[in-house]
Amino acid sequence: PFARVACNDPALIKRLLDCGAMGVVVPMVNSAEQARQAVAAMKFPPLGIRSSGGGRCTVYGSDYFNWANDEVAVIVQIEHIEAVKHAREILSVPGVDAGYIGPNDLAVSMGLPPDGFVTHPDQAAAVAEVLKAAKEVGVPIGIHTFSVEHANMRVQQGFQFVACGSEANFMRQAAADALKKLTRE
Repeated sequence: PFARVACNDPALIKRLLDCGAMGVVVPMVNSAEQARQAVAAMKFPPLGIRSSGGGRCTVYGSDYFNWANDEVAVIVQIEHIEAVKHAREILSVPGVDAGYIGPNDLAVSMGLPPDGFVTHPDQAAAVAEVLKAAKEVGVPIGIHTFSVEHANMRVQQGFQFVACGSEANFMRQAAADALKKLTRE
């Protein structure tokens, strides 16, 4: 199980890990230093600052502390133009397992309206720059998409994981489709 934390805060990250998350997605990582902070929060000493006390993470077995540093995934979100400028450095931080682009936040940080389909040329160039950086440093990169066609296009471009829409939008669309099928008498 993976979880997205609200912000790059060791206390919040620890809470998710103690509940059994095997990976944490950390939003708004805009520098290598912020990436190092995220990694440190998810690693036990000597690799990090994660506390070894308490929590429910031991559901994975008494040997959890022996293998967690190697198995718990650190995924940093590159969703701000500052992060794009530092993508190579961020993705090169030891312990960062993957990057993930949030296209709406990226657009807003560029002074553009939210655009999950990345239609503005400047936003498209920023996404391409992050993809290139990830390929150069050998770190998997993902992106949020808003349709199956868009997801397939991103996979063809070299993105290694994509999210397609959201559960809220899927539920909204299913409800709208059901309402259209109802007959009124």
